[in-house]
Parts: sequence; C-alpha cells; structure tokens
Amino acid sequence: MAEAAAEAAAEAATKAAAEAGSEANDRVPVVLAQPCHAGLLAGWADGEVEPLDALDALGIRVVPEFVTADEEAALVECLEAGRFTSVGGRELQNLGGVPPVLDEGPGMVVEPLPEWLGDVVAALNAAGLYSGEAAVPNHCLANRYPPGTGIAPHCDGPRFAPLVADISLGADAVMVFSEVASREIVAEVELPARSLLVFARDAYHKHKHAIASSPTYEGSPTRYSLTLRRVKRVAEAGAAREILYTDEGLRAARAAKFAHLRLISEKE
Repeated sequence: MAEAAAEAAAEAATKAAAEAGSEANDRVPVVLAQPCHAGLLAGWADGEVEPLDALDALGIRVVPEFVTADEEAALVECLEAGRFTSVGGRELQNLGGVPPVLDEGPGMVVEPLPEWLGDVVAALNAAGLYSGEAAVPNHCLANRYPPGTGIAPHCDGPRFAPLVADISLGADAVMVFSEVASREIVAEVELPARSLLVFARDAYHKHKHAIASSPTYEGSPTRYSLTLRRVKRVAEAGAAREILYTDEGLRAARAAKFAHLRLISEKE
C-alpha cells in the first residue's frame, strides 16, 4: 500500500516537473526576432560588408523599429520592475554584474541575465550582429533618462569588447560622436524610439559619444536605453566564490561597485 502510494507520488512529481518544464519552454518571449532583420547585420561588426554610407564606414549604424511598440512597452515594464540607482542626472541598472574599473583584480562576477534580456540578445544574434559566442554580450547597462538629461562625451574603453548595441525606448534621442583628440563633432545620430544603434571599429576606438540633453516640455516622455556589451575580464568560478562568500571579497566587490558608479557619474 505504502509502496503503491510512493510510486503514485513519484509519478505525480515527474508529471508536475514535466509540465513545469513545458510551461517554461512555452514562455512567450518579450522580444521576438523579426524576419525582416534576419542576418541584417551579418559581418557588419568586423567590417566585412560594403558600408551603406559615411556613418556606416565609420562603424555606426541605426536600425529603425528594431522592436515593436508592444515589445517596447513590455521592455519598459520589465525595467520598471527592477531597481534603479541614481547617478548624476540619470538612473541605471547593472544587469549581468558590475564591470571592473581597475586593471587588477579578478574581474566581473557574472550574474545571469534576466530571461527577458535573453530575448533581446537572441534577437540581436538572429540579426547576425555577433560572429560567435565570444562576442555575445554578458552585461547590460539599463538607463532611465528623465526629461532634460543626457550624458557627457566619453569612451567605453578597454573594459569591453569594441562592439556596442543600444536600444532606445520611450523617447527619441540624439547621440553625438566626436574625435577624442580634437573634440570635433563628426556625427549627430538620431535615435528614434524603438531603434537599435550599433557602433564598433573607429567609432568605438577613436571617438567619444554622448547623449544630448533631451528637451523638456509638459508631458515630455522619459527615455530608457539598453546598452549591451561584453565585459572582457570576468572572475573565474573559484575567484567568484571567494568574492561572494568572504568578508574581504565582499568589501572588494562593494569598493568596485562604488568605483564603477563614480566613473559613470564623471561622464555626466
């Protein structure tokens, strides 16, 4: 009797696990890869395709309507469910970990990206932006820009692989690229809401970029952006455990986080 009950319980548990797995697999993605974007950026990051124009030759391309209006609303909802940290005039979330600021140390302790952000990465991958696993982003800086705010000229530097994908949500913006040495403005790139901006090559290595302060008026919208990059230096599994589970490691992690926030705030 007890054996039959145990078998029935085991069978029920197996069925429940299978159903749970099926439900997880049936999850509707927040962002779907659109057929019109399939392979659109294949070879682009490495400069293997003929440039469309002078901006493209510099390593800058904008893909309008990369996400739909419904997807935009869903992404904003996901972001608002998270916790923003106020830095200068804007607010941000580090998703995937906190990038290292100093050259020494174990690197970023990698945290799993949220499922909804995995959908975004999958759509970028389907567009052909990434040439292999080593190029796929492991970090996203999510920004919330209240009306009237922007970000000062800066370079992302060697902490990241030289390929940036930035999705604009909620409001339009203008990104300004300028030469590092002369500060001469070389491009003012319009970023409509729901568009994807990618930049690499000379645009990454030889130019600073900035977000011009948005205009303010009654009812002016809040802009959000998802900046996806790959942090090059990450902590090995053993080092990550040491950081997470020792007092010294936690102190170093907090110091790295504050240093990262200071670095970001200096760009305002």
